[in-house]
Amino acid sequence: MQYKSKILLVEDHEAGFRNGNAQFILQKFDDETFASNFMIRINVRDLDVWWEAVSRKELQTKYPGLRINPPQDFPWGREVNFIDLAGVCWHVGE
Repeated sequence: MQYKSKILLVEDHEAGFRNGNAQFILQKFDDETFASNFMIRINVRDLDVWWEAVSRKELQTKYPGLRINPPQDFPWGREVNFIDLAGVCWHVGE
């Protein structure tokens, strides 16, 4: 299934993005304490396929400071965890 990405709005303090059924709005809010305690969970149809596509992008080389781990099994399921440059912890699972 192909989805078209679309930028929803761009202003001085916020930007939105949509891709298929997923969408989010980012706000200009730089608070290190908040970011380092914030987690986002996204689900994908096939974690192995997602990981293969993402790992080929060599994001850690392009974005020094990004921390990303390959898929791991946890009691709650299989996930990829990464911490972005703002300190936000992302959980990607099925």
